[in-house]
Amino acid sequence: MIGAISDISERIVSDSSKQTSDDVPEGMKQKLLVRDSGVIKVIPFEDIDWVDAAGDYMCVHALGETHVIRSTLRELMGKLNDNRFARIHRSTIVNIERVVTITPLQKGGSLLHLSQGETLKVSRNYRESIRSLFQ
Repeated sequence: MIGAISDISERIVSDSSKQTSDDVPEGMKQKLLVRDSGVIKVIPFEDIDWVDAAGDYMCVHALGETHVIRSTLRELMGKLNDNRFARIHRSTIVNIERVVTITPLQKGGSLLHLSQGETLKVSRNYRESIRSLFQ
């Protein structure tokens, strides 16, 4: 029974990644599916604070919890809403609605301070895209 449930969960997650945006119900277009211990959690995009890469895995930080999914940063960025999320480093995506302050650094980068207290570094390669978002 547990094996069957696990197989069904895996199929749901893999099928959801294969669907085009036209196939996905309207209510699910703004949500991320994360499988955790055989349970599929539905995380609304607006709840995601930031995402960082760890090899082929992504750590999705949302509502004080960290969820690990197997994906590349490029794939995940394709699923997320471009108007809400910005890449700030080769391994980090941030929800720009969570940014409270920006602190410039000497060598051209900057630090983003988020509403939950986290501090993320913006690399020099992404500083112009962040600057244009907040002007």
